[in-house]
Amino acid sequence: MNKKLTAIGGLAALAVVGGTWAFFTQDTTIHNKLTTDGMYGLNTTEKFNPGSEWAPGTEVEKKITVKNTGTGAVLVRVKMDENWAYKAAPEQLFGEWASEKDPLAFLEVSERLTNEDGNPLNDFSTVVHKNLDEANIQLDAVAKQDKWYLAEDGYWYFCDKLEGGEATVNLLNSIKLDEKTDMGLIANKYYYIVVGKDVAEPEFDAKIWAEMNAKTEEEAQKELAEIAAKEENKNKDIYMTLETKTDENAKGYSDAGYTLNITTEAVQATPDAVEAEWTTAPAELMENILK
Repeated sequence: MNKKLTAIGGLAALAVVGGTWAFFTQDTTIHNKLTTDGMYGLNTTEKFNPGSEWAPGTEVEKKITVKNTGTGAVLVRVKMDENWAYKAAPEQLFGEWASEKDPLAFLEVSERLTNEDGNPLNDFSTVVHKNLDEANIQLDAVAKQDKWYLAEDGYWYFCDKLEGGEATVNLLNSIKLDEKTDMGLIANKYYYIVVGKDVAEPEFDAKIWAEMNAKTEEEAQKELAEIAAKEENKNKDIYMTLETKTDENAKGYSDAGYTLNITTEAVQATPDAVEAEWTTAPAELMENILK
């Protein structure tokens, strides 16, 4: 009987742009647990130090290691995916992107993808740099080292067996929100109110003050002069104010939450198990590890 084990672990880290990073969760489960030549278990650990806000250009620490908590030898691989959602509608995801779609594009932000129109990028781009631990990355599938290798299937493979109690080296150092990330268009709204000469300056209330058509200071001053020239406004005081806030129809990535999911998979360190469970794994790398 072929003796196979597959372990899948998921880590989710949620960040709110312009607010507090809310939480991260970990859930590791074992599938197809068999009575073989050892007990199997997997533990994924991440060190996460986000700080209070995530603004464009901000880099936060995020470290990932995987430990074999059982006694049987396993092979380990990791994949990542991300998504965004506005805080007002957390169930409506956008900016969904995964290492499986394009491993290299998932890591870095393309210059051509930055914009300033208030619209988030499509599902074929990312605005988040993933800074790998370069000292722990190998560039070919031949070497058998205690390092990670990024394969064409979008997985990072640890290039050696993990015996019971052993842990991988670190994979990721940090993530960074690109400096040019579109944080939405700023909408300027001018308001005015007409009051009597003996009336104290009123506090601004958008429900009471009248909104002007002007979009710039120059236009607002011109419009205000026209309002003051009206017969009914003579001998009265006129106040004007400017309200500046993000355009609700062009918010970009402002007031949004970012989720980076890290999925860890392990398989029993035998050729039969790898062939059955990891059909996309690079054959040469698997052969070298299992020698």
